[in-house]
Amino acid sequence: MQTAVAYIRVSSQRQVEEGGSLDSQMKQVEKYAASTGHRLTRIFREEGESAKTDQRPRLQEMLVFCRDRKNGVGVVIIPKIDRLARNVSDYTNLKLQLSRLGIRLESLGERIEDTPVGRFTETILASVAQFDNEIRAERSKGGMIEAVSHGRWVWKAPIGYRSVRHHGKGTIEPDPRFAPFIREAFKLLAIGHHSPQAVRSYLGLAGISRSNSSFYRMLQNEVYIGRIHAFDKVFAASAPFVPLVDELTFYRAQAVLYPSQLPQHYQLESKDFPLRGSMRCGCGLLYTASWSRGKKDVKYPYYRCSHCRGRSYARKIVHDFFQIELGAYRGHEAAWERLKASLIELEAETRVHEERQRQVGTKRVSELKLLQDGVALKNAAGVIPDDLAKRQIDRLNKEIAFAYANIPLASQETSVESLVEFAKAFFFDLEQAWQDFSLKTKKDLLRFMFPEGILFHPERGFRTPENSLSEQVKRVVSGAELHLVDPGFEFWKTLHQWLDEVTRISET
Repeated sequence: MQTAVAYIRVSSQRQVEEGGSLDSQMKQVEKYAASTGHRLTRIFREEGESAKTDQRPRLQEMLVFCRDRKNGVGVVIIPKIDRLARNVSDYTNLKLQLSRLGIRLESLGERIEDTPVGRFTETILASVAQFDNEIRAERSKGGMIEAVSHGRWVWKAPIGYRSVRHHGKGTIEPDPRFAPFIREAFKLLAIGHHSPQAVRSYLGLAGISRSNSSFYRMLQNEVYIGRIHAFDKVFAASAPFVPLVDELTFYRAQAVLYPSQLPQHYQLESKDFPLRGSMRCGCGLLYTASWSRGKKDVKYPYYRCSHCRGRSYARKIVHDFFQIELGAYRGHEAAWERLKASLIELEAETRVHEERQRQVGTKRVSELKLLQDGVALKNAAGVIPDDLAKRQIDRLNKEIAFAYANIPLASQETSVESLVEFAKAFFFDLEQAWQDFSLKTKKDLLRFMFPEGILFHPERGFRTPENSLSEQVKRVVSGAELHLVDPGFEFWKTLHQWLDEVTRISET
């Protein structure tokens, strides 16, 4: 009686979950060991692993077990050669390793004799297993090429999409849970008010946590504009796989993610010159900054325009003017109360508007699905031919996907009162808080409040464009517009978002 071990394997997770194939193999090797008089001490079960490589966990564990002489293994039982390996080189190498240990390989499916004819037959069987594996891979690749040529996605769904069956074939469609956050991430980057790290934090709060490198790779993926890069070609997506963002938004976001690719002068950030990169000269260029050496090697900090001669200003003068600019956002108590009332009214209008949109969108989806069912019934009855029915159903699928994508999600519950009170406290103390902010927070605040930069004049100090949100906010909270007609709905909506972002930045 010889000591034996057995190795059994299935290649797919579905086979593991169903369990039938592995259980069947286990019964076969147990029956074989009993009939041949082998003492079966252990069965190594490889679950959901392909035989394309010999670097499989249970296979390597079995080899280690066999090398340990105290285990006394004399025979390795396998159901078939292709369970052990699916290419000739791996099979030959494994057989050689076992042979050097004095261990015989026995296959239930193929009776192999230790003769020239037997060894020749064994090689042929290993070659057949490799041939079968390569044919399957070729067919699989051919099927994938055909699928992507029709605009279907055949891999794991990227975040923002989910896997679905469409006409019985696999593809993806926008995921109602995460797609809105992916769209918003691209939008925030494209607008230019938010740094990549701020957008990454936003996605994290939405449940989409990514490492820094994974975050950049994700937002660089052209799948979000409906392009499939595969097999050295580019294919266009087909419904229900629809783009999450338009090309303009996507490429503007890339410019923020990879600013080094833009034709602009790169400036190092320095805590000594926090306004560098945001402060603009009247000529339109950004000020640079550096330390100038005076008499007796004393250094003096200056901001200067590299284009305009004589426009060089001491850092203290510039920073004093900027403190005055920050103080202009403090405003009056009455203005803040008016702002709070307007935002409360805005919030109520927004919720009514969103609910109306949800009702309209849901009704539209139901109507389109009824039309789709009608086409399918008429096709089944022979009223509409197959080719026309397919075109109609595809068109309706696109409309359904578009309708779903435009149904707004329920608004998050927010407290306008607490938001405004926080913003008021923030701006009332902004001059002092600016001194205590880290360089990163200062840069975030500057990019957010002055995305196009802030103009500096040596006599009038700082100013922003008249139509900029920052300038409008400054006038509102200073009380200058209290007697005027309220600004439009879009202004208050944008202001709400602006104050919400101020809260986020201040918390960093």
